[in-house]
Amino acid sequence: MSVAIRLQLLLSTISLYLSKEGRKIAKIFECEDVAHKELLMQCKKEYQGELSYFIVSPKYRGKRIGKLLFQKAIDYIYSQKISEFFLFTDTNCNYSFYEHLGMKSKCIKDYDFGEYNHSKKVSFFIYVYCIQ
Repeated sequence: MSVAIRLQLLLSTISLYLSKEGRKIAKIFECEDVAHKELLMQCKKEYQGELSYFIVSPKYRGKRIGKLLFQKAIDYIYSQKISEFFLFTDTNCNYSFYEHLGMKSKCIKDYDFGEYNHSKKVSFFIYVYCIQ
């Protein structure tokens, strides 16, 4: 990572922690990170690959763009000789989309964000896809 990018990342992180809202958001991300690590430990398996941040803007959903992007990801993963990958998702997302694409839920972790998100409880999942 270049020095300029590291400096930009550092400045962004500092500015995040300067506001109450920023600290709250940072704490939520920390909690998500803990939940993700616990899910991986719960699954007791190391996967060959991970698909991170698979998001389609709400205004483009329902237009098969997500399916097309997912297929492009599978094509790339297959070209890298990876036969199985996972992704993290949660109840704040449309996780049934992944089931529709043939992914299987392997592990679940319930988490209460308590004071950080108005006592909102979230279930986190690991979804797995095996390329045949």
